[in-house]
Amino acid sequence: MAIIFGFWALGISYGVETLFKRTKNVESYLFEPIPIISMFIGGMLPFFIFRKKWQPKPGTYTALDELLHYVYLSSSSIPKMSFAIEKMLFKVKLKKPYPKSLLITGLARSGTTALTSLLYKTEAFSSLYYRNMPFVLMPNFWVKVNRGQSVSFERSHADGIEHSLESVEALEEFFWKTYLGKSYINIDTLNTHEIPIKVWNEYQKYLQLILVGDKYYLAKNNNSILRLKSLLQHDNQLQVVILFRHPAAHIKSLESQNSKFKEQQDENEFVDFYMEALAHHEFGNKWRPFQFTEQTPARNYKSSWFNYYSYSLQFAQHERVHFVSQEGFASNPKQTLEVIKEKTGLEFQIQKTDGFKLNDNSDELSPEIIDVYERLCQLKIN
Repeated sequence: MAIIFGFWALGISYGVETLFKRTKNVESYLFEPIPIISMFIGGMLPFFIFRKKWQPKPGTYTALDELLHYVYLSSSSIPKMSFAIEKMLFKVKLKKPYPKSLLITGLARSGTTALTSLLYKTEAFSSLYYRNMPFVLMPNFWVKVNRGQSVSFERSHADGIEHSLESVEALEEFFWKTYLGKSYINIDTLNTHEIPIKVWNEYQKYLQLILVGDKYYLAKNNNSILRLKSLLQHDNQLQVVILFRHPAAHIKSLESQNSKFKEQQDENEFVDFYMEALAHHEFGNKWRPFQFTEQTPARNYKSSWFNYYSYSLQFAQHERVHFVSQEGFASNPKQTLEVIKEKTGLEFQIQKTDGFKLNDNSDELSPEIIDVYERLCQLKIN
C-alpha cells in the first residue's frame, strides 16, 4: 500500500515539475530531493488513512485491489515513472538481445485467448499475465511483491474459459495506451496509427524486461491490427497470427458478450473502469469499434466484422502474417499448433490437446461479408 501511494505522490510531483518545465527527463528527476520527499510522504499516507481492516467485496477483487487499480491505471505519469524505476532496477536485462516475438490477434471472440493459452503452456514463451496487474509496466518488480495464491475461476465472459493469476492476457495494450493513447483512442472509435521511433525503442526495452531466459515473447492483443503495419516495419522478426471465425457465429457471439458486459458494467462501475483503463473497448457501454482509413465507421458488430477483416486482407501476401481459422483450430488444436510452428520457424514442444465445440449460427449475411469470409478461408494455414 505504501508503495502505490509513494508512486502516486511521485507522479504528482513529476507532473507539476513538468508543467512548469523544471525537469528534463524521468531518470534525472528521480535523484533530486523533491521526488524522494514525495515518495516518503506518499508512502506514509496509507498508515494514517486506512486504519481499519479492508473487507473483501464479493467476486475477484477486494476494495484494496480496486484502489490499487484506480490509482495506478488512471493516469500516464505514475506508470511512466514506475517504468523508469523498473528499467533502473533491472537494467541488466536491457543488455540482452531483443526477443523474437509471436503476436496473436483477431477480432474479439475469434479464439485468441484459447490459442495464446495453448502456446504459453509449451513453456517456450514469455508473456504478461494477470499477476502483473495492476503494475503492468513493472513486470519484474511487481511479481516479486504480488505473491498471492493463484486460484482458477471462470472469466467474466462466462464462456467456460477459466483463468488465474498465471493466465496470459492482453495487458501490453496498457503500454501503448500510456505512450500513444491520444493518437488512436478517440471519443467513439479506436484508429489506425504509426509507432514513433522513440516509443518503439521504449517498447523494445519493455519486452526485454518481460523476457525470461532465452524464450520468445508471446503477445495476445486484439488492438494490434491498428498498428500492425508499423509493428511489421519496426520488427523484421515479428510473426503474426490473425484468427478469424465464421461471421454468423462470430457476430452472434460478439452481440451476446456485449449484452453481458453491459449488465456487468451497470452493476459494477469497477468493471467499466477496468476495461477502459486497459483500452479494452470490444464490449459494453464504452464500445469503440476500430476505424480504418477510408472505411465507413462501424455502427454494429456486422459492420465491425466486415471492416476488420476486409482491412486485414491487405496482409494476405505478407510472409510473416498467417491467417488461422477458429473452426479448424477448435476441431484440431494440435494440427494448428504444428502448422504455426512450421510457418513461423519458432521452436516449441506440442502436447496432445483435445478440441472444443463452437456454437453455430445461421443468420443471413450480406454478400460483401460472405466474400470476405471466403477469401479468408483461401488464406488459412490450418
